[in-house]
Amino acid sequence: PARAEPIRLLLADQGASWTEDEVQLADWWSGKTDLKKKAVFGQLPRFQHGDFVLYQSNTILRYLGRVHGISGSNNQESALIDMVNDGVEDLRQKYSRLIFIEYETGKEKYIADLPNQLSAFERILSNNSNGTKFVVGDKISYADYNLLDILHCHLDLDPKSLAMFPLLSAYVERIASRPTGSTIIKYTITYADYNLLDTLQCNLDLSPTCLSTYPLLSTWTFLQHVCPPTLYCPAMLNGY
Repeated sequence: PARAEPIRLLLADQGASWTEDEVQLADWWSGKTDLKKKAVFGQLPRFQHGDFVLYQSNTILRYLGRVHGISGSNNQESALIDMVNDGVEDLRQKYSRLIFIEYETGKEKYIADLPNQLSAFERILSNNSNGTKFVVGDKISYADYNLLDILHCHLDLDPKSLAMFPLLSAYVERIASRPTGSTIIKYTITYADYNLLDTLQCNLDLSPTCLSTYPLLSTWTFLQHVCPPTLYCPAMLNGY
């Protein structure tokens, strides 16, 4: 899962402009770039605005939430938004463990338990205007972008994952249809794309002609590099 994706959703939906610098995985691990040494916790994404630099995806989200005035209208709303975002992070950790460690052996069990994980978010929506608005209050918040992204991840994993949750299903459609956010959401890359692209790139490094007899794979791989709607590897986000 791409840690920078909720940040992109927020920036796009808020009408901000920004630049992205791709960091190739091979360069990151080989030390060809000094970004890993400079990273406070040895991780990406990184956000930079002038001389101001931030790491940790949720910290960046909260900061941008304050910048754009979408982190709550009072202390109580801000605390509730933080609570929801922390809940999303808990779910993302479980999802990441499945995708990167336990996918082959744990997918069936994970999907079976998913209703227990998602029911809390359904209740949160129901407690705010009967689920017709956002997770907290009358205004979108940074936690909404994070929740939207993790729900999309689970829909990629299992298209029926929200079938038992009418409020969450309507929420995804409602948020994704927002004018400025819908474009970037429409073209969001999935975890399967990340895995496939990384595998293809490894094979291309081993044999540059290995895709010569596969025109569709060759074109697809090329497009992900030259005009990716989202980055296929950890991204460093520059200021906007």
